[in-house]
Amino acid sequence: MDISLMDMGKFCLRYVKHPFWMLAALIATLSSCSDGDNYVNAIPGGSMALISIDMPQQAKGKADSRLLSLKNMLHVDDLSDCGLDVSAKFYLFEAPDGNLGLCAKVKDSGDLKHWQEKLSAKGICTSLSERRGCHFAVMKNSWLVGFSDEALLVMGPVVGSAQAELRQQMVRYLKAKEEAGIKSSPMFACIDTISSPMAMVAQTQAFPEKFVAPFILGAPKEADPSQIVIAAKIAVNGQCLDIDGHTFSFNKAIDAKLQKNNQVFRPLEGHYSDFVFSDKLMTLFLNVNGREFLPILQQNKAFQAFLVGINSAVDMDNILRCVDGHIVIQVNNLSEGHADMCMGAELADIGFWKDIDYWKKSCPKGSTITAYGFDQTKPSSVPGYVYTNGDMKFYFGSLNKNFFCGTDIDMVMSLRYYKGVVDQPLEKQLIGKRLVMVLNLLSLGDMEGTSIASFLKPLFGDVNKVFYSIR
Repeated sequence: MDISLMDMGKFCLRYVKHPFWMLAALIATLSSCSDGDNYVNAIPGGSMALISIDMPQQAKGKADSRLLSLKNMLHVDDLSDCGLDVSAKFYLFEAPDGNLGLCAKVKDSGDLKHWQEKLSAKGICTSLSERRGCHFAVMKNSWLVGFSDEALLVMGPVVGSAQAELRQQMVRYLKAKEEAGIKSSPMFACIDTISSPMAMVAQTQAFPEKFVAPFILGAPKEADPSQIVIAAKIAVNGQCLDIDGHTFSFNKAIDAKLQKNNQVFRPLEGHYSDFVFSDKLMTLFLNVNGREFLPILQQNKAFQAFLVGINSAVDMDNILRCVDGHIVIQVNNLSEGHADMCMGAELADIGFWKDIDYWKKSCPKGSTITAYGFDQTKPSSVPGYVYTNGDMKFYFGSLNKNFFCGTDIDMVMSLRYYKGVVDQPLEKQLIGKRLVMVLNLLSLGDMEGTSIASFLKPLFGDVNKVFYSIR
């Protein structure tokens, strides 16, 4: 561990601005020693992500539909009928091996057994089996349900022989003492300082690989995704999961660099709010001075891989230095060796165009830069260029000090006539934030996206998008 528990406590409170929070954090720390939350020890200590859901607090808000979804998942009319203590927090987590999990407090293990037996009779799950005093069943062919007298775990998805291996792990989790569980970790101490019916603390390595790059934007190059942590409040807005948080690191040196880099992100004013497409994986909104932002982008391995590929012909570094204002980046794929993305940016000047003839002459062998008219009815009115290298095409141009570029011509064309702030519902959500990402879970791919969406549904409803913001 990079810091002591005492340092960690001071660190978490560093993000708390009001003395009341310091008192709340102290109470949370003292109460964590009580027997009432021993069920939390069933969450493995090395978990990469943790989400807490306070059901009583949720019920005071607009949680009726989510409580109904949870009842539907458990197939009960009254949550207390299934033997769970709904007055205690529910926890979602991602285990060290990548399995997703739910942990709840058991109120009456006898009622829990009876509930499982009724589900088995309906064909919803298998018959209960016992292993070392813990009871297990398989629900919907891929989710393991296990419980003791204190805790219930639902983990998966796993099939076939992997279920036996996971069952053995769950026995260890259900019998774990505090020192082996999540309660003794810095992550749990931090989540207790967040005042929200739903809260999250997660290492960025817990997210799908396609999403990681934007979350670690601002992290120093030497940082590993396991060292960059997000702490956030969570709310549900229709089919969107709103995550309002900040990034930090338990490693003091890495955190100092991260917080310094995050100062480069200026408050958003709502620009480009109409450029979110439902079929795109991710849309990123920023407001930066390009000269300050470029070094941050160069420290991000995924974005740097894209820049290196394009910089061999088009001087994207110089173009980015000319940016002073809002940037929107849309991504379908940002893996090494392949990028499918587009960008719009507000320019301070367009001096980089004087180098276009040099770029044309300096293209690597087998590639070209040729003129491209973005307005096909009047090609000269919106001039631009296309860099071609084999099957890859990269389009770029500018109009009225607005730069647009990308590998998808349809996405680029949508940016060519950008005129400023558009009165869109998203605009109000953007204003005042320092960084915003809109993530489309359904674009992850059939298996991965469906698994995540189905796991979130019982507690969050039909969520298919994530709106992540940093203030």
